[in-house]
Amino acid sequence: MLLCIAALLRFSYLGDADFGLDEILHATVAEQLIQGNPPVLPSGYVYDRSLSFSYFVAFAGLMGGISEYSLRLPAAIFGVLLVLFVYWVTARWFSASAGLVAAFLVTFSPIEVALSREVRMYTLLQLLFLLILFLFYEGFETSPHVKKRNGSFSRISEWVANLQIRPIFLVGASLLFLLAWEIHKLIQPGIAGIFVYILVMGSGALFVGNLAAPKRLKYVGSALCLIVGAVVGSVLFPEKIEEFIATTQAVPPWYQERAGNWNFYRWQLLDEYPIVFGSLAIPVVFCFIRNAKLSLFLALSFIIPFILHSVFFPQKSYRYIHHILPIMYIIAGVGFGEVFSFLWSAGQKLNSGDYFSRRIWTVFVAGILSVAIVALLMNMPWFKRTVKDFSTHFQSPHFTDVQHHNWNNVMTYISEHQKEGDVMISSYPLLASYYGATQPLYFMNDAYDSNNQEANIRDAGGRLLDYTFGGIVLRTLEDFKHVIHDNHSGWIVTYRWRGEGSSRHRSRPIPIVGTFPHDVVMYLNEHFTLEPVPHSSDMAVWRWSRADGISAVFPKSDSGRSVE
Repeated sequence: MLLCIAALLRFSYLGDADFGLDEILHATVAEQLIQGNPPVLPSGYVYDRSLSFSYFVAFAGLMGGISEYSLRLPAAIFGVLLVLFVYWVTARWFSASAGLVAAFLVTFSPIEVALSREVRMYTLLQLLFLLILFLFYEGFETSPHVKKRNGSFSRISEWVANLQIRPIFLVGASLLFLLAWEIHKLIQPGIAGIFVYILVMGSGALFVGNLAAPKRLKYVGSALCLIVGAVVGSVLFPEKIEEFIATTQAVPPWYQERAGNWNFYRWQLLDEYPIVFGSLAIPVVFCFIRNAKLSLFLALSFIIPFILHSVFFPQKSYRYIHHILPIMYIIAGVGFGEVFSFLWSAGQKLNSGDYFSRRIWTVFVAGILSVAIVALLMNMPWFKRTVKDFSTHFQSPHFTDVQHHNWNNVMTYISEHQKEGDVMISSYPLLASYYGATQPLYFMNDAYDSNNQEANIRDAGGRLLDYTFGGIVLRTLEDFKHVIHDNHSGWIVTYRWRGEGSSRHRSRPIPIVGTFPHDVVMYLNEHFTLEPVPHSSDMAVWRWSRADGISAVFPKSDSGRSVE
């Protein structure tokens, strides 16, 4: 039943929204792969990030055609599989009731629904991360019994079995780690919890007197190998360490406001998930009661990456901790599963009259608590928002950091009103081109300027080009004015930043943030009038024309509203 609901939430109206700013990259690469070309963007830039995922997208496009629906199918399928796997892992490690609760949380999580409805690699990364944790723990902490047999190979198998490890599982976890690394480099700090778990167990093994010798050897030996490997790696590959540190400490423009905010992720999870993240202390207690070693492993696998991203890494983006969220669902599922199991058991005893007279107040309080928990879950904004508003007008939480704007409507409108000789200044020319823009395209987007600097693509005249489409980059107000002066007519198109605050206050003007430089926006406000494009309130469009040989713009009417 939950799988059906999860599929409904993830597949319904999947193709209604236009591609987002990040989605279009995978969509463009998928088109190239389908045609047998390398993963090259129109600019000539090789976009091989998450290439494995792009192949899934290309396969979906090959089977169902190039469309928003088809290309989003892989992420949606991985999102449904995540629900299934969270249930299976939780049920295997703890109980079926805990698995159902954890699966329930994944099914109705607005973050998971939003991730599953976008051409991005994050649902696949979540699935791989959970598989890595599962294979590592199953390989490092459990092993089937091996009978004594003759032969050197059998003796090795017996020695391995005494250590209680399964090498094939550890090899599988390593291979999946390499695949996940290719998909997203954030898997590196993600597995830091595994390393800390090994160090904690190795340190504890030194002080536990009654620990079996093979286990002591496993824990202490693994910890020593980890320490020695870290030292040797730092000595042999110092440039890789420096590169990793530089990458984690770089702060793009759109992260600067929250780079030093160590509380950023905690605030976001409390805001979106007060019933889950805010009550993790109770589930963790139940987890440790059920299985202390496994619970320690899960807790470290969540807390260590969380602390690294919160305190040490300035690149704070909501999506950068998505891969660790399934652990949160599992821990919460175990805790609430235990509460529900206790209440069910108490209800059975109450019904049979076993201890009605002695524990009536305990059962009464437990019943009230149960009703309160269920009512709280059902009335959480994230639950109602997911169930009631997942169609065309589904406002994906800002947690996803991917915005879907009406580029298609705007490009259709421009094609109906354009004239010969028009050019276009766009904050994202790749999207403009994908949805039908035929004019010469210029790029202006202050937030993405650093990306163009890193790509460093230039034309024959030495002008910097947009690394996605190849349009000439306009960096200053003077560059902007030159294009206006040198061209008879044209269009200026950018997107408005659509956040949840504005969806709660429909009448509040949405500012343009992170696109055009401030002085350009002020110039637009003083000299241009916004073009009213039907059904595209999340886009900003201006138009200019020169009719008499002198640079001029449409006079700003009284109805023209400021955008900043």
